[in-house]
Amino acid sequence: MGNVLGARPTVAQMQAYVTKSWNHVSLPVVQYFRRGWFSFRFTSAEDMDEVLKGGPWSMGSNSLVLKQWSPNFSMEMDKISIVPIWILFPELDPVLWSVVVLRKLASKVGKPLYADMTTTCKARLSFARVLMEADLASELPEQVLINTPYHGQIAQPIVYEWKPYYCSCCAKLGHTANFCKQNKDGQPVKKTPSAGTTAKASKSGSSKDKTKSVVSSTAEQEDSEVQLQNSYSVAAWNIWGFNDSLKHLEVRRFLHQNKVDVFGLLETHIKQNKESAIFSQFSPYAVVSNKIQTNAIIFVYAKNEPQETLALWDTLVGLSATSCPWVVMGDFNVVRGLSERVGPNPPAIKDIWEFNSCLAQCHLDDMHCIGSEYTWSNKQ
Repeated sequence: MGNVLGARPTVAQMQAYVTKSWNHVSLPVVQYFRRGWFSFRFTSAEDMDEVLKGGPWSMGSNSLVLKQWSPNFSMEMDKISIVPIWILFPELDPVLWSVVVLRKLASKVGKPLYADMTTTCKARLSFARVLMEADLASELPEQVLINTPYHGQIAQPIVYEWKPYYCSCCAKLGHTANFCKQNKDGQPVKKTPSAGTTAKASKSGSSKDKTKSVVSSTAEQEDSEVQLQNSYSVAAWNIWGFNDSLKHLEVRRFLHQNKVDVFGLLETHIKQNKESAIFSQFSPYAVVSNKIQTNAIIFVYAKNEPQETLALWDTLVGLSATSCPWVVMGDFNVVRGLSERVGPNPPAIKDIWEFNSCLAQCHLDDMHCIGSEYTWSNKQ
């Protein structure tokens, strides 16, 4: 059984997705039931297990929840808080690398189901990967304490490839309590939407007289902030060079169509003597370059150098001490899980864990992605 969180695809759309994504097995018969649930009837249990083990799956930016049918299966999404999630144990001590130990470790998070094939065969020792059923109504731990025979007690990090949104107010999947209409005050908590960005909170209120601003970063790594007092539309774009007049036209069109108030341009590579001439085209926007010390919006462009990336995460953790609402957005040059990148070279688990740890310490929520899930390709 499957349900796409936050979307209601048609049978034809689901059939097309299955044909494209599950072509490594005999394709199942796809049928629609109700409330967004689809049935997938496989010709063999082996094919079904192959699909369940191959996740997480998503349609565009929406996650596809798959659960094996049982007689007590409920199709009511508002009654489901237990979902299958892949978890990773990065840099696991080789002494602990066994099916029995992995099952015990995973049981600290939820109900372990099975490990993937490369973990079972020990073909990859950089991390262990286990599928488990987690109860989203409970807090999911970021680490587990292990008593080892040679190193004493150690804290083993846990990386979640995917965490579905779960609302503690209405007990439904697909959104958090901050977005729920049934929160404690009876009013929805509004957040500033920014696709593909990370946000802790948002602005409220409105203003007819708004000061527009463009924040430009030409450095390799900068964090830029602009103080806001009311409700604003905010966007960021890694433009990868901003000397072409066609890009100037495209950005002006984007700002006008989306009524953007604050806009962050990353990797502009503009020479200092040309900056004034280029940005004079963007009136009435006021242009500021690189770092400004305020605390409402932070635009980030992260380097690919590990040490400097760690320094950036530390900086964000330090800035998170503010009591003011803030938004962090830009190009972090890292992903939150293995499913966020495709290609022959998987992302480093250590980088994923460090980034997720930073977001957890900053109490930042990853906003839903809208549009293309993969936004860059080297065409190889």
